[in-house]
Amino acid sequence: MPPEICQRPALRRLSDAGLSWLQLSMDDAGHTGVVDRWAASLLRTCEVRMDAIRDLLAAGDRDTSDIQGRAVRLCLFFLDCFYRKTDARYLNVVLKMLDLPWMRRANGAGTGPIRSLLAAAVDAAIGVVSSERWRPTIRIANRCSNAIAPASRDQRSALGHSVVVFSPSPYSLYTLSVMRLSEQYGLHVAAVVVRKLVSVARFSQEWRRDGTRLLRKVWRKLILRRRAYARTVECTLGALLSDLGEPARSVPEWCRRHRTTMLTCTDLSAPPVLALLDAVRPDLCLFTGGGLVHPDALRRAGVGVLNCHMGMLPHYRGMDVVEWALLDNHPEAVGLTTHLMTKGIDEGPLLYAVPLLPDCRESIARLRDRLEYQMPQLLVRSAADLLGAAIAPVPQSVESGRQHFIMHKKLLDVASRRLATAV
Repeated sequence: MPPEICQRPALRRLSDAGLSWLQLSMDDAGHTGVVDRWAASLLRTCEVRMDAIRDLLAAGDRDTSDIQGRAVRLCLFFLDCFYRKTDARYLNVVLKMLDLPWMRRANGAGTGPIRSLLAAAVDAAIGVVSSERWRPTIRIANRCSNAIAPASRDQRSALGHSVVVFSPSPYSLYTLSVMRLSEQYGLHVAAVVVRKLVSVARFSQEWRRDGTRLLRKVWRKLILRRRAYARTVECTLGALLSDLGEPARSVPEWCRRHRTTMLTCTDLSAPPVLALLDAVRPDLCLFTGGGLVHPDALRRAGVGVLNCHMGMLPHYRGMDVVEWALLDNHPEAVGLTTHLMTKGIDEGPLLYAVPLLPDCRESIARLRDRLEYQMPQLLVRSAADLLGAAIAPVPQSVESGRQHFIMHKKLLDVASRRLATAV
């Protein structure tokens, strides 16, 4: 066993010998745990630091003359993981790596045949995922509920609990819906923390995560706002706000109308935010977006920070999980889950899981609109039930889930075609 394999997994110190050992050890039951840890770590590193893969492959004392060849061999290892684990995330990262400009240029000796083999293997893997037989085993929470049904008069009685709402922008329709519904459930919104829109650090962070999709998100959520939703289409955030009779057009306007403290910050865990939480001492915080929440803020959030995840946990953590459930041929795993936030992404204790079966006549964008429509209702209902002791959080099994990342367009096309045939 190469010495680096015994250390904490890191792409920057993985040698050619180490990569070969991982590939040869995939069928060795005695080394399954080691190989799985390395595979998961390499996958996450390549997804999160896609723009730095070349530098990571050249780190240390390794020969830098054939970085592309080393990257191709890493892709072949990922494809082995795809087949052996029945996990399309490994195919997804290979597709992204092959799109890198420096990967398209042949600059390593003897990489031509390997690249041809890789291209053929990728095409074959896409064919496997496109097959109706593709249906990986998953695990989702057994906490299905009708928690998004209209609440009774008793359930809407004043609870006397105070909440702080975390918001991604001053114009978030999701935040407005949550605050309006909180009033109806008798929850007192003591303060709202809004993340500052214009920030170099935020733009850089979200651009690395979303790429060009960030521009579409800005256009839809910050420019069009309610106009982004067609007036003739029901079950959208815009329609929900109209149904609720919410007159405020922005979070600051809502706060002025209700004389509620609003704090604008560059980060949801900045010192002013921590000071506000210390002063307000909320019973619970409601997360409507804005990035990761540091443990220092989580500890000051009363019962915790409650989030509504657009996916069925524990299996579908992370991003694009609607698309991933469709790709995996699991339409029953499209839905929402409420959970308390922890340091790990989507790994906190679960409250409610609500499935929403897709309709073959709709697009993925329309399906997401329907999920968005239900998110504020499920979030606030979960908050009321949690604070009213009607439900207790259940810890997740971290090993039962997988973190998903933005889906490559070729796999997104497969997911879209699968939606068109959903029953």
